[in-house]
Amino acid sequence: MEGISKVLEKYNLDKNEEEGIFSKDYLVFREEVLGRGLTFYEKACKFCVRYFPVKLDEESEKKVEKAIEFSHLLINPKEAASFGLGFAVMVILIGIFLFVLRFGFYGLLGGNLPGISFYFLIFLIMGLGVFMIKPMGKYPLRIANKFRMEVSDRMVLCVLYVVMYMRHTSNFERAIKFAGDHVGGSLALDLRKIYWDVEIGKYSTIKESVDNYLEQWKDKNIEFVESMQLIAGSLYEGTEKKRIEVLEKGLNVMLEGSYEGMMHYAQNLKNPVTNLHMLGVVLPILGLIILPLLGSFLGVKWYVLGFFYDVALPVIVYFYGTNLLNNRPTGFGGKVKYLEDPKVISESKTIGFVIGLLLVLIGFLPLIIHLVIPEFDIPLRIGGSDVGSFLDFRSGEGGEFGPFGIGAVLFSLLIPLGLAFGYGAYCKRRSSVLVKTFEDIQKLEVEFSGSLFQLGNRVGDGLPVEVSFRKVAESLRGTASGEFFALVSNNLEMVGMSLQEAIFNSERGAIRYFNSPLIESSMKVMLEASRKGGSIVAQSLISISNYFRQVHLVVERLKDLLADVISSMKGQISFLTPVIGGVVVGIGTMITTIIGLLAKQFTAILGAQEAGGVFNVSTLLGLFPIEKVIPPFYFQLIVGIYVVEVTIILSILSNGIENGVDKISQLFVTGKNLYRAVLTYFIIAGVVTLIFNLLASTIARVNIGV
Repeated sequence: MEGISKVLEKYNLDKNEEEGIFSKDYLVFREEVLGRGLTFYEKACKFCVRYFPVKLDEESEKKVEKAIEFSHLLINPKEAASFGLGFAVMVILIGIFLFVLRFGFYGLLGGNLPGISFYFLIFLIMGLGVFMIKPMGKYPLRIANKFRMEVSDRMVLCVLYVVMYMRHTSNFERAIKFAGDHVGGSLALDLRKIYWDVEIGKYSTIKESVDNYLEQWKDKNIEFVESMQLIAGSLYEGTEKKRIEVLEKGLNVMLEGSYEGMMHYAQNLKNPVTNLHMLGVVLPILGLIILPLLGSFLGVKWYVLGFFYDVALPVIVYFYGTNLLNNRPTGFGGKVKYLEDPKVISESKTIGFVIGLLLVLIGFLPLIIHLVIPEFDIPLRIGGSDVGSFLDFRSGEGGEFGPFGIGAVLFSLLIPLGLAFGYGAYCKRRSSVLVKTFEDIQKLEVEFSGSLFQLGNRVGDGLPVEVSFRKVAESLRGTASGEFFALVSNNLEMVGMSLQEAIFNSERGAIRYFNSPLIESSMKVMLEASRKGGSIVAQSLISISNYFRQVHLVVERLKDLLADVISSMKGQISFLTPVIGGVVVGIGTMITTIIGLLAKQFTAILGAQEAGGVFNVSTLLGLFPIEKVIPPFYFQLIVGIYVVEVTIILSILSNGIENGVDKISQLFVTGKNLYRAVLTYFIIAGVVTLIFNLLASTIARVNIGV
C-alpha cells in the first residue's frame, strides 16, 4: 500500500479529503478493481474548481452527490459544478478566438469583414457555451445513469451466483464475495465495496452493508431488492427444504421481474423510436432539400448550416436517444470477460486512420487542385450532353466561389465514405474476433446446462466425480461442452492432476480455453460442494443446470419482446437513412445546378431587354447571386457527415436496447452498420446526382432556348 501522502498526491486530492470516500484504503481498493487512476473528467473537475469555483443549489447538490457516490467518482458536487462553468468558459473563448482570428485575417488582407452569417455562427457557439453550464455541471447524473445500466445488466447473474453458492453453503457473506469475484463489470465493484465496508468496520455485518446498498435500488429495480432480501431471509428458515424453496423463490422473483419490466419497456419504446427517426433523421434530411434555395435567397452560409446539422442536431439526437436507454430495465449482459490485446487495438487504430485519411484526402482533391492550379478545370459530357465541368469555380462579389462542378460533388462523396470506412475498420478489427468468441461461448453455455445435468446424474448414481467427467465426455463427443469435459478428464487421468488443478490450472486447466464466467463459477460451486460429499455435488449440479435453463428461457423471451423494435431500427440504419440522404443530395445538387445554369444563361443575354423595356434581365439575375448559393460540394458534405453521425448514434442506441452496456458489441454493430449504410448512401447519392444533373442540364438549356 502507498503512504497516504503519496496516494493523495497521485490522485491530485487535498489533504482535507482524506476522510470518507477519499480514504487511503478506498483509493487503493478502487484502483485495484478499476485498474486506473483518475479519469480525464475527474482531472478536469479538479482543475476547474481552482479557477471557476461555483456551487449548486441544495437540491441539485444532493442529487449530484448521490450520483457521484453511486458511480464511484473521486470528485465532489462543487468540483462537478465548477466543471460546468469551466466548460462554458472554454466554449465561449473558442467563439471569441474565431471572431478575433476572422476579424484580424480580413483586416490584414484589407478585405471586407465577414457577413452576418459568420457572426451568427460565433454567437451560436458562445450561446451554446452558456446553455451547457447547467447540463455539464450535472454531468455525474449522466455517468450514474450509464453506470446504473451496466450494473442492472448483471443483476440477474448476481442473483444467480448468490443462489448457486447458497444452494450448498448457507453463508450469505461468502456468497456475496463469490458473486463479486465472478459477476464482473461495475456490479463487481459494488459487491466488493459491500464486502470492503464490512472489512474496514463501516458496518458490523454483511447484511447491514447489503441493506444500505439496496436502498439506492428501491426506486430503480425493486425486483433486485426483493430478490436479495428473500435470499438473505433464507438464512432464518428452520428446515433445509424451506431454505431451498426461499432461495429458488428469490431467483424466480428476479427473472419474472426482469421479464415484466422488459415487456413494459418494449411496449413503450415503439413510439419514442418512431419519433426519434422522424424528428432526428427523416425531417432534418428532407429539410435539406430547401437549403440551396435558402442560401440563394437568404444568404445562409454553408458552415452555419454545417454547424447546425453536423454539431448541434447530432448532439440533440444523441441525448434524446440515450434518454431512451436510461429507462431500460434489468438485462442479461456481461456473460463473457473480454480480454483485449493491446496490439490489436493499436493496429486497429492505425489501419482505420490510414484508410480514413486516404479516402478523405482524395475527397478533398477538388479543393487541393484549385488551390495549387487555380485555372485548372475539365468540361464533362455524358452521352453527348454537357453536364458542366469538373470543378466549376465561379466569380462573384468578394471573389471566387465553388466548387459547383459535378465532378467535385462525386469526389466529395469519398469524404463521408472515408470517415465511415476508417472508423468502421477500427471497430470491426478490434471487435470481430471477440464477438465471435462471445457467440461461441453463448452456444457453449446453452449446451453446458444439459451437460451439467448429465454430470449431476452420474455423480448421483454413485460414480466418483473424476470418473463422471470421463463418462460425460464420451457421451458428448463432438460438442464444445464434450471437449471441455474431455480436457478435464485428460488432466485427471493422463497428467495426474487434482480435480481443482485439472479445471483451474493456469497452464493446462480446461477453463483456460473456455472464457465463460458461468462455466467457471459452476465448476467452483462443484468443488465447494465436493467437500460435503457426492450427493451434495449431484444436487448442486442439477440445480445449477435448472437455473441455467431458466435464465436461458427468459433471455429468449426477452429477445422476442424486443424483436420488432430492433428490426425496425436496423431497417432505419441500413436502408431508410442512407437512401433518403442519397436522394436528397441528388435533388439538392440538381436545384443548385439549375440555379447556376439559369444565372449563366441570363448573364449571356444580359444586354437584352423585355418588350417595352419594363423588365431588365439584370434585375432577374440579381435573384441568383452566386456568392449566396451553397456549392453542391459543401451541401453533400453536410448531408454525408450527418448520415455518418446518425448511423453511429442509431447503432449505439439499437445495441444498447438489445445488449445493454457492452462496448465490444457496440463497436462491432457500429462498424458493420457504417459499412452498409454509408456505402449505400455513396452509391445512391452518386447515381441520383448523375441522373438528376443530366436532367437539370438538359431541361435548363431547352427552356432557355440554348
